[in-house]
Amino acid sequence: MTAEAGLEEIKMILAGVEIHEDEEDEPPAMTLDIIAQIDSGQIDIEEGLEEIEHILGGGEEEHEGHGHGTEDPHFWFDPIRVQIAVDEIVSLLSDLDPEQADTYEANASAFKDELDDLHIWTEEQVSTVPEENRLLVTSHDSLGYFAYLYGFEVVGVILSGTTEAEPSAEDLAELVHEIEETGAKAVFGETTVSERLASAVAAESGVELFRLYSGSLGIEGSGAETYITMVQTNVNRIVEALR
Repeated sequence: MTAEAGLEEIKMILAGVEIHEDEEDEPPAMTLDIIAQIDSGQIDIEEGLEEIEHILGGGEEEHEGHGHGTEDPHFWFDPIRVQIAVDEIVSLLSDLDPEQADTYEANASAFKDELDDLHIWTEEQVSTVPEENRLLVTSHDSLGYFAYLYGFEVVGVILSGTTEAEPSAEDLAELVHEIEETGAKAVFGETTVSERLASAVAAESGVELFRLYSGSLGIEGSGAETYITMVQTNVNRIVEALR
C-alpha cells in the first residue's frame, strides 16, 4: 500500500506478502524519516491512533457474536470505515507535508467517491446471494467487519486470533461439524497463508475452498493490485461461492 504526492512514495505493505511477515522488509527513505520523527517525539501518533480506534469501533466492540477488537483488525473490508481512515491519513500527511496538503485533499476526495461506488456495488452483488447462504468460514479472523456491514454471519474460523496459532484436531473436528450443521457452502482461505488446513477442512466438510486477499494486495496481473480491485475480487469470489 502506498501514498503518493509529487515524486514521493510512502510504501507500507508489499503486494503478495502476508501482513504479519512484512516486518523485515527495508522501508524506503521517507518512511524511515517519519519513523525517526515518531521515535524522537516530533510526531505524536498515540492520540491519533486512539481516535482512529474509537471512530472505527475498535476495542471491545462486538457484532453478531464476532469481536472486532484485537481479534480482527481488518477494518479495510468495510469501505465506510476506510473513508474515515482516509481522512485521518490525509490529516497526518498534511501535517508532515503542508505544501502538498491540497493534493492530499483532492486525491482523498476522489478516492472516497470510489469507495462510495464500491460500497454500492458490493451491496448489489451481495443481494444476489440468498440470505440463508450468507455464512462464512474463514482461515482466520479477517471478515468480521465485512460480515457485519453486508449481512453475513461468520460461523467458523480455522486460525482464531493469529495466522501462527495452530488449531488442535478437536478444534478442526468441531469446525467441520459446524460447517455440516449450518450448511455453509464454502471455506475461504487467503492468498498469503498456507492453504493446508483450510484445504483439509474444506475436503472433510465436502465444500469448496476459495482464496481471498486479506493482508495483502495482489501481485501484478492478479486483478487485485489496488484496494478497489482487491475488494471487488474478494466479493466476486464470495458471491460465486455462496450464490
